Amino acid sequence: KGYSGKDMWIAVLDGGFSNLDIMPFFDDLRKNERLIFHRDFVDGDEFVFESSSHGSQVLSTMAANLPGLMVGTAPEATYICLKTEDTRGEYLIEECNWVAGLEYADSLGVDVVNSSLGYTVFSDEEMNYNYKNLDGKTGIATCAATIAAQKGMIIVNSAGNEGEGNWKYIDVPADAVDILTVGAITSTLKRAKFSSIGPSFDGRIKPEIVALGQGVSAASIYGAKVNRVQGTSFSSPLINW
Repeated sequence: KGYSGKDMWIAVLDGGFSNLDIMPFFDDLRKNERLIFHRDFVDGDEFVFESSSHGSQVLSTMAANLPGLMVGTAPEATYICLKTEDTRGEYLIEECNWVAGLEYADSLGVDVVNSSLGYTVFSDEEMNYNYKNLDGKTGIATCAATIAAQKGMIIVNSAGNEGEGNWKYIDVPADAVDILTVGAITSTLKRAKFSSIGPSFDGRIKPEIVALGQGVSAASIYGAKVNRVQGTSFSSPLINW
């Protein structure tokens, strides 16, 4: 349809962006200085090209621009990569990092925030959420996302991958009010079995929208190769253009 993301600023909150600074899929992004203001809220520095390939793959679905091999949904947008997730464990402090990343994105005036992160169960079980907490006003990140959305920010968050597990439901901050929560479907337009379900505890429809989440093309962090991946993590960025 001709959408390219031109003149849009998109912030990506994730657990790391390994090799993003050298991947050929992002040569155009670096050459034209559209990869800016990256920040690590876990280690307190500005180096985010570490810790996890997840963020690099998520970003590639939007920002990749290697004609003949892979072009993302918004290759001409400007991107801000924010590392808020500590891949060494799962603690509430990561939600605080998420909030800090959201505030930083707001301070830059970004148009869209994409988050493929979610919280339900923590390394310390006393921190765990339960379904009753998915009311749009309990989770730390949920509260922040709701406030940001009500101030006019467009926040896109994956629904979660608990559809086949004991939890089944969406996670925090996917239950936030007025954000866009994205679930996953297969190429046959059926819900991917792993995709978390709603509604929120207070009865709101969640997720509000779905996108392909199984067999999604994503850039390899090792050379000019494309992999097939799955997860609502990749459904979320696909709708950003």
